Order: sequence, then C-alpha cells, then structure tokens
Amino acid sequence: MNWGLRIIIVMSLFVCMIGYFVVRSMQQNVELVAPDYYAREIKYQGTIDKLDNAKSLSSAIVVQKQGEEITVAFPNEMKGKAVTGTINLFKPSDQAKDQVLAIALDSDAQQRISVSNVSGLYKVQVDWTAEGKDYYSEQSIVF
Repeated sequence: MNWGLRIIIVMSLFVCMIGYFVVRSMQQNVELVAPDYYAREIKYQGTIDKLDNAKSLSSAIVVQKQGEEITVAFPNEMKGKAVTGTINLFKPSDQAKDQVLAIALDSDAQQRISVSNVSGLYKVQVDWTAEGKDYYSEQSIVF
C-alpha cells in the first residue's frame, strides 16, 4: 500500500468521525431553564427584593426529606396568616419532571408534599405572598 492510499484512508476515517459527531450532536436534547429565560432575567430585580424580604424573617424556610415526603416548614411569622403562592420542584436536568404546587399550609405553617418515583437533584423554589408582602426562597435537595 502506498502513502497516497494511506492518506485517503485516514482522511476518509476523519470525515466519517466528524459526520458521526455531527449526527450525535443533532440528536442531543438542549433545554433552557425556562422558555422565557431572557424576559425573566430582565425582571430579576423583583426576585432580589423577594429574597431580601425572606432574609428579614426570623428564620429561613426549612426543606426536609422524610422517606417519600418533603416537608416545607415556613417561618413562625407565617403561622395563622393567609399565605398564597407556589412551590416549584425544579429538576435542572429534566424539565419533564418539574412540579408546581399551590401553597396550602397546615396550622404549624408547614406543607407536606408526597414525592414518589423521584431521584436526583431538585431545587425547591418557594414564591409566596403574606399580608401583601412578597417572599422567595430556594434550596437544593437530593433524593
């Protein structure tokens, strides 16, 4: 085999390898955190204000995993108040596994969420309003 044929074989293998990587990259699922990511970024100052409001409370929201259940415990200031908002279980690696739940606190200012068949890293994002004031908290939890 002469050197010209060897160059052609090496170039052909290189082209096949590049073609394989192009096909594989086109099959990869690419998701943004949110479809309106850029619009949310512009409005982020509101989230910063909510975070500051949450920091001014006597304690932070506590998220605990207990078996097949998550307990979200709100600060003592929220006991007996009309609290509205959402709890977002956000899975960064798979948008299909995200869950958004309405806040429904018990008398101890806690909410229990049943979570079966979940695994991996989740971010628990709590966005709530009490007595006309907005709050936001975010914590990571691993199942």
